[in-house]
Amino acid sequence: MSAATGTSISGIEAMRGGAGGSAKGFWADAWSRVLQRRAPLVGLTWLCTIAFFAIFSPIIANGHPILYETIGPGGVVDRSSPLWRSLTASDLLLMIGALVGILWCALPLRVPRGTRLGVLVVSALQAGFIVVLAAGVDAWFASPERLAETRLLGRSPQFPWLVSGAIALVLLPIAAWFPTFDRARTRIAIAILVSVVAILCVSTRWKTPVVDHDVFRLEEAAGRATALYTLVPWSPDQGSTGRTLLPPLTRVGEVEKQL
Repeated sequence: MSAATGTSISGIEAMRGGAGGSAKGFWADAWSRVLQRRAPLVGLTWLCTIAFFAIFSPIIANGHPILYETIGPGGVVDRSSPLWRSLTASDLLLMIGALVGILWCALPLRVPRGTRLGVLVVSALQAGFIVVLAAGVDAWFASPERLAETRLLGRSPQFPWLVSGAIALVLLPIAAWFPTFDRARTRIAIAILVSVVAILCVSTRWKTPVVDHDVFRLEEAAGRATALYTLVPWSPDQGSTGRTLLPPLTRVGEVEKQL
């Protein structure tokens, strides 16, 4: 609001000598100015669009079926979701973070915008470091010189939980140290919640299965399965060596004959 209303003024107006009321906070002032101008709104809308497709692209464009049913002599014998199994820990954390972040910022809570943004930034860094460091530890143990001596440890189902849990335990006090909230208990509770979610995502997606996307299509064409795909039934990482090696200007109808 302006100084004339007698309730609150922006920080800039206060510096110019505006009278009446208390000055707005930084984030409230910046957000109100963004909403009042068309160019920032257009840029913000474009950034949100790019972020949406960057985060949710694994479930918008994916060659794995959402629902895959194997058909036997007596009907459907097995149901699974290859698309769900193909999602990595980073995919899950990004989608969970986006959904929780939207709710966290949109709900009418008594938490200032600056505090909300600070919690999102610290939580994102905490979860991101857990994923990156866990992947680095996995790559270190999978190196040829250590693969033989850590074979039993690497095959143990508790190994992903131990690695991600140990990393989360080290990062937890660092994340709780950032003064996002005044109460230390609140910061510790948020850090623990982020750690648990990150550990679950990392440990359940420790190894991404290698899948031949053509199997789904061939099984469905042979009548041995039915598949339900997402909006775009392929993805950039879905490729076929045989199709990649075809000469330029090859007709689509001749592809199956050459493979």
